[in-house]
Amino acid sequence: MEFEDVFKNDLKELAGGILISDIVNNERVILLGKSNIPKRIGTYESFGGKNEKQDISSLHTAIREMVEEFFNYEISTKLVNEIAYNIRNSNLIIKSKELYGMSYLIDFTGLNFIFQFVLTEIPILQKYNVNNFFDYKTYISERIINGKAKEGLNEIEKIELFKLSDIKDKYITLRWFTNKIIWLMLLTKEN
Repeated sequence: MEFEDVFKNDLKELAGGILISDIVNNERVILLGKSNIPKRIGTYESFGGKNEKQDISSLHTAIREMVEEFFNYEISTKLVNEIAYNIRNSNLIIKSKELYGMSYLIDFTGLNFIFQFVLTEIPILQKYNVNNFFDYKTYISERIINGKAKEGLNEIEKIELFKLSDIKDKYITLRWFTNKIIWLMLLTKEN
């Protein structure tokens, strides 16, 4: 299958984002980032953003933005393309929903999949690779940002794991878009 054929039905030139949710101790949880952008201080959000010219599809945008915000590193367009191609062909996207672009739902297996690719360009993260699985708990407890939000980096002050029930009960302040997409993808009756 040709590289471009894999993305022929994907949204182009629109935003993309990734929600990371899984089951831990029989309860649905979600990883969210606390914003470091001045007008959003105190709010939590998923990982995503606007399309850039090098993004082939909204999936590429979602992956690039997720890596920038979650890991606080930029990776090459070549690696973004490689991750997008492989994630599309691995059935790791649990669900997707169109809303001002495309949001993709993955679980911790999908997060680990992306992390293993990220290691090829950011070997400093290798210490979080425990038996070929991403130790996200240690990573988020040690994650440090180094300044103000600028050009896609330092946009997330910290990452936290929340119970979906706490989000449903409105115990945290969510960015409006994140709230909407969580309800559409995880909290509607069809889920």
